[in-house]
Amino acid sequence: MNIRRVHNGKKGLSLIELLIYLAILSVLLVGVGNIFLTAMRIRAQQNAKFVVNENARIMLGRIRDSILDATAASTAGICPENILNLTIGGDTMSFQIVNGVMQITEGAAPAQDITSSKVLVSASGSCLFTKTQNLVPAKPTIQIHTRITYNTPTNPLTYISQDYDLTVSLR
Repeated sequence: MNIRRVHNGKKGLSLIELLIYLAILSVLLVGVGNIFLTAMRIRAQQNAKFVVNENARIMLGRIRDSILDATAASTAGICPENILNLTIGGDTMSFQIVNGVMQITEGAAPAQDITSSKVLVSASGSCLFTKTQNLVPAKPTIQIHTRITYNTPTNPLTYISQDYDLTVSLR
């Protein structure tokens, strides 16, 4: 038995079919690319927020703990970025901002960075540190007004800046 196949002479895709497939594929690739770029942008912003908050937590925690341990406190320097000097058990400790980094100096030891280079620290009020003398029997308080900014001058999409205010009383 001889079976004949009917053949229209088609041997592949026509040019119009190929163009339609390419157009559909292009739209799908652009959509997937946009989703990927949006996800990367959101990830970068979330990372910036995490870095800012983590540096603030470490810095403010260290300053707060030192003030609570201090027997005396004073401020020096010129506002807005003045210096906090503490006396703890006869030793001196200082907190100050140097080139956008919060540093601590303990006694004669060299200064140590508290914040990372990924953020810039500055004063958010008229003074970074303010000492307030309270009426007796209350102890003096230290107010800290700081702003921490994610340090990415080349990427405006990850610009994150947060103000932090903290008040701590000497014991």
